[in-house]
Order: sequence, then structure tokens, then C-alpha cells
Amino acid sequence: MDPLLAKISRRTEARALIRALSDAERVRQANALTHRIVTSPDWSAAQRILLFVPLPDEIDLKPLLALSLNAGKIVGLPAFDLPSGTYRVREVKNLTQDLIPGRFQVPEPSAQCPPIDITKLDYALVPGLAFDDRGGRLGRGKGFYDRLLAHASGLRCGVGFNEQIGPAIPIEAHDLTMHRILTAAQFYDCLRPHCPPC
Repeated sequence: MDPLLAKISRRTEARALIRALSDAERVRQANALTHRIVTSPDWSAAQRILLFVPLPDEIDLKPLLALSLNAGKIVGLPAFDLPSGTYRVREVKNLTQDLIPGRFQVPEPSAQCPPIDITKLDYALVPGLAFDDRGGRLGRGKGFYDRLLAHASGLRCGVGFNEQIGPAIPIEAHDLTMHRILTAAQFYDCLRPHCPPC
């Protein structure tokens, strides 16, 4: 199948699976995944991290913002840069004062928040619509995260609901793969793809 058509089909399937989740199950999985992340060696070792504020159909890991700040980490969030039409990473220090409504009505750092050098990131959590166990990630088709993280250092960790892991995703030249895939139930080390999930 043509990669573009295959991606369209997977997005439709993924959205249906996410919609079928109850609110209680979404909360249960988000809490379990948050615990998995903060007890992992990757998160513990990271000093500069990229997190995200979720869209309505993404897993809600917002508690990680406060947990990371309280742990003394430098925390970045994507912020839309109108002149370039792309996202940049800006540091947040105060969750009440630093966030404003963003381009898609998702809170993001204001222009007064200092930029973070993408080449000095240690750890990035990346949402998506679907993932596979080899690090393939299917976003929303705009390529924002592919461009944002194209020159980033550190671990790229795809995060989502258990139901978002599925068959191999078609990877094109511009698609970034993830180093880890994390859900409430599974941990895939995609740097060692033949290892079974933990």
C-alpha cells in the first residue's frame, strides 16, 4: 500500500481506538505511565527535558511538569514560532505564570520564556496517534515534531495509551523514529529492537 494511504488508514484506526477508551481508563493509564516514567533511570538521569501539554485525545501526563520542576530539572515545552511556522522549545519555570493559550488552544510557553537549545536536550516525551515496537511514530501529518526534533540530542520517547501500539508504521525519509516507546503496560527499547518489551 502507498505509505500516505497506509498512514491515513492508521490514523483513522488510532482515533477510533482512543475514542473508545473510557475517561476512567484514560486516567488509569496516564497515572500508571507517569509512575513508569518517574521511576525510570532515563528520567532520573535527565537534566534538560522536553514535555508536552496534551491535546484532548492524547494521554495526559501534565503531572510530570510539576514533578520535573520539583526535581530540579530544566523543563521545556513546544511553543509555536509564527515567523517560521514551526515549533521551538522554551523553558517553563512557573506553571501558573509562564503558560498562555497556544496556536491550537493548548497552553504553551510565552515569548518571554527563554529558549532551550535543542541540541542540549537529554530526554523528550513525544505524543503521537500510533506507534510500533520498533520506534515508528505516526503523528497528525503536519510534521511539527519531526522538524522540532530533527537536530535534537538525547532520548526520544514516544508515549501513548496501550491501544496505540500496533503493526509497523510506514517510515518515510522525513519521519523521525523513537528511541523508546512507553505506555502504561509496556516499555520498548527501540535502540535494541530485538529485545522483548519490559
